[in-house]
Amino acid sequence: MPEPPIQVFVSSVMTADHLAEERQAAIAAIESIRLTTPWAFEHSPATSQGAMTTALQAVEACDIFLILVGGRHSEPVQRELDEALRAKKPVLAFVSIATDGAQAPERQRVVDQIARHVKYQSFATAMDLGREVRIAIREELIRGYRRYRAKLSEQDLRTIIETEPPGLVVRTATVSDRPRIEELLLELKPWYPDIEGWIPKATQDLGSSSDIRVAETGGNISGLAVTRDKDPGDVRKFATLYVTADSRGMAIGPHLVREEVKRAANRGIRKAYVTFADELHSRIAPVLRQSGFVEEGISPARYRIGSAEWVMGKTFEYGAIGPDRFHAFVERCIISEHGGRLIRSDRHGFTATLPMAWGTLGTADRELVIGVSVSPTPEDEYLQFRDDARSAGGLFISMAGKNANTATANFDDPRWIDGADLAMRFYPVQFEGLDLESICVTIEPRYANALLPRSEQPRLMEPSRLQIRPDNVYYRHADRYRTLRRGANIFFYVSDPDQAIRGRAIVTGLTVGTPEDCFSQYGSRGILQYEDIVAAQNPSGHVLAIAFDWYQEFERPIRLTELRSLKSNFNPQTANLLSADESARIMERGDDG
Repeated sequence: MPEPPIQVFVSSVMTADHLAEERQAAIAAIESIRLTTPWAFEHSPATSQGAMTTALQAVEACDIFLILVGGRHSEPVQRELDEALRAKKPVLAFVSIATDGAQAPERQRVVDQIARHVKYQSFATAMDLGREVRIAIREELIRGYRRYRAKLSEQDLRTIIETEPPGLVVRTATVSDRPRIEELLLELKPWYPDIEGWIPKATQDLGSSSDIRVAETGGNISGLAVTRDKDPGDVRKFATLYVTADSRGMAIGPHLVREEVKRAANRGIRKAYVTFADELHSRIAPVLRQSGFVEEGISPARYRIGSAEWVMGKTFEYGAIGPDRFHAFVERCIISEHGGRLIRSDRHGFTATLPMAWGTLGTADRELVIGVSVSPTPEDEYLQFRDDARSAGGLFISMAGKNANTATANFDDPRWIDGADLAMRFYPVQFEGLDLESICVTIEPRYANALLPRSEQPRLMEPSRLQIRPDNVYYRHADRYRTLRRGANIFFYVSDPDQAIRGRAIVTGLTVGTPEDCFSQYGSRGILQYEDIVAAQNPSGHVLAIAFDWYQEFERPIRLTELRSLKSNFNPQTANLLSADESARIMERGDDG
């Protein structure tokens, strides 16, 4: 049998008492993927070359470089990492949070070095690590398919994506769930030593009004969320968010957070916040950011001496904001209410200081120029702002979204915060009055049942080849996309036998390219039947991938006959562009119950 085509170099300190079990778990995880083979020094053949020369040559020859960081570090591992970075190898890094005793000072230096180049993943146990390695390699092969195309065939691509995740149910916890919930909460003891005293208080009100929600996969509880109202009642704390080690990578965490955000919005909550241990930042913070949370501060020694606790928060803004109120919204929600200081203002924007909540864009001690645009096509105003010497390092905030095409110039500029970013950050706020087009797409029931949650069907997703996550991707023929902007509505018309619009979501971006291009852009999101995507190509071999988020099911579906009274030329056989008025009428009809 031929060797798997993709070689993964495994780098770590090698001693019998340090990371030995974890190293073997990583090697086993690599071997479990049919397309990958590990290169580990202890399993390499004898050679007359020096050990370091052999290792560095293997780094040069590998396809993926995987590094494990424990409590210690060594010069050989450092040289392997340096060589991998020099050779621009894809680096998958895993950092232990359960180090054995005193940590070498070199540990933090190598973690900092890794963080400057890639996002690393924390792990607590060997089982935890094995799961994370399998997920990371699978995602890397999908994202990097074009890079590995010389070694991988189209059939190999199908092999990468063939795993079918189980169905997911997010529900209110019941009294019968208490033993499993207590078992899961006890797994948090390494980060919260006094948790035994808190568990009985957290589980005392299990039942129909419980503030504990559980995620169930295959009939087993795989994660949970514990939330609590805090005085004065309009602030809610997401006290605990936890997913079991063997269930990570199936987007259970994002679903739990999103469900709790929607529940808080339905209750009129003004502010939600989360605190979590510093060691978990790389794992939890990206999930929270997807639902509009931002880092607000660090609290040292909150639960353990020698360990900091991160605080992330989200503000809820209600109602609709039109162009006449947008400047006031920016001043209040982005500057004043989040600890910034207004220095000057005019019709073009503000000069102000910004809080930590907006990350590297500003600090409390630095003046920034903040440009504000209410134009439905803000590109020209952005270019003028960018070219203005005064705005170096400043921030541009537009009410309209950027052009949704990810190939558009300045799409990824971190200095430009658009309406889609703001709608996520301050959900459930809505921006209106810009007369922007939306799109209605047709989707088959078998895909709609997997992509789109339904209230009468408790499963969020049926078993399928779709990644179970709240942000997803819809593929179609590459047309009718040029006027779409981030933040536009995407309505889902489900074909026969439904023949109805079931709900809507928000467009976050789109890509036009070959099927391989789209896999590289979006990884395992979306419809993963490769032959279906190929069938959707236009004559030039391109498909359209529309990324969407914040799906909302309508109170009642809008049937075809009623839909045609709202848009007379509606054609269910293709995508339909909708004016702002048509979009508003459809939303009003769908939400009226």
